[in-house]
Amino acid sequence: MKLPSPIRESGILLAGIVLCLTIPLSLDAFNIFSHSYDKLDQKYGSFTEDMRLEMLGEVRKMFYFGYDSYMQYAFPLDELDPIHCVGRGPDHDNP
Repeated sequence: MKLPSPIRESGILLAGIVLCLTIPLSLDAFNIFSHSYDKLDQKYGSFTEDMRLEMLGEVRKMFYFGYDSYMQYAFPLDELDPIHCVGRGPDHDNP
């Protein structure tokens, strides 16, 4: 049985309204950033701007330490052999 056009359209409109009202509620369930903050989250959950800049500098120093060591001891080979402190080339027998 085919419904008359106004009833069918009102049913589609009602379904659309229900869908629009329920989607935001269901999306909040998957939001990993909305959670209650306890004392540990408040103390350790985020960095201050000074701490962030300090950690950024530390990461930069660690990166350049590794990169400069590679350039000094292993370049142009693939990797650094840490025991002999020389570069190791590609393993053609076991790629």
